[in-house]
Amino acid sequence: MAKTNADKLKRLRAWVQNYDWGRCGAEAQVLSAAKALSIQAHPDKALAKELHKLQPNLYKDGNHKPEMALAITEFRALCGFITLEELKGVLEGVPEIVELVGTASANQVLDIDE
Repeated sequence: MAKTNADKLKRLRAWVQNYDWGRCGAEAQVLSAAKALSIQAHPDKALAKELHKLQPNLYKDGNHKPEMALAITEFRALCGFITLEELKGVLEGVPEIVELVGTASANQVLDIDE
């Protein structure tokens, strides 16, 4: 039985709300990209610590804020943030990511030959 987009969204919402995000040290944000999203820059851990020390009023804490986008529908975005080989390394080395995107989707990426 085919699921509607509303059914898929309901299932995704439940999964995001119930997932143990503390286990992988991540915070989840579900965004609708129906229109352009703002561009943000996030320093790495060392730079975040230094910026917080120098300007704590602007940089509220010394932690880095890595981000990852996962599309659940057709999605066009800037490309080239990491290479295909780097992405494969993430999928091979971070089981939480595979759990998040699903084994079938991870395998599709891992099977790409370029």
